[in-house]
Amino acid sequence: TVEAYNATTDRWVMLAETIHNHYYFGAAAHEGKIYVCSHVGFEVYSPDIDGWTKLRSINGYWGRTLVSLNGKLLAIGGGHIGKETKSVFSYDINTDQWTQLPDMDIPRYGHCSFVINL
Repeated sequence: TVEAYNATTDRWVMLAETIHNHYYFGAAAHEGKIYVCSHVGFEVYSPDIDGWTKLRSINGYWGRTLVSLNGKLLAIGGGHIGKETKSVFSYDINTDQWTQLPDMDIPRYGHCSFVINL
């Protein structure tokens, strides 16, 4: 399930359910939409239609994080316990394509990532 908090009314509101049942997932707000990436799939929530749309997924790693940076989404790390990955992928929403970026130095799994604009 997905809920949105309305600070004006101090209430939570139910939104449309995701297509996939995600766990150990990454999620990011990007250009007014919500993106969720997990080992079962990749999808985007649009508030205009209160609905989810499937997108092109990358390999089925668990525990990736997802961040919005410079107009793209980055899927970082992931894996399975004992088989973590150093991989980083960039997603272009205009082409629905993933591009592999240089690997991190240390594998990550079930971690947290965020962007700080300095």
